[in-house]
Amino acid sequence: MSTVINRVLLDNWIEMLTKAQITRLQENDLDCWANIIQAKATVNRDGRRYIAIAIGTGMRYFIDKQTGLIHPSASWKKPNLKRSFGTLDTVKDFDWGGYEAVSKPGTPWVMKTLQHYQTAVPV
Repeated sequence: MSTVINRVLLDNWIEMLTKAQITRLQENDLDCWANIIQAKATVNRDGRRYIAIAIGTGMRYFIDKQTGLIHPSASWKKPNLKRSFGTLDTVKDFDWGGYEAVSKPGTPWVMKTLQHYQTAVPV
């Protein structure tokens, strides 16, 4: 399965990430100049398998070029493949303001995950 990453969606998501980070800083009264500068999301590396996204100086997310899934970082060089935060098409289902994304209640991604766990674990 090969997915072509839509650069417009990627740029929109990076802008959404930056705005969410700055909003979180403002809500917590931490919006000094130094923190605002470090809240900017950028494409750090566009590699063979992943697009690496950094916020400030810290690596935060990796986008798998084959599946389109957004993974959190395990380190500067590799993603945590055991977790994912949807795709660039489903970024609105998550709150990106914290250190890691959090699913918004009632979104299709959360409902799909809940159904998976309910069928996997008998009650």
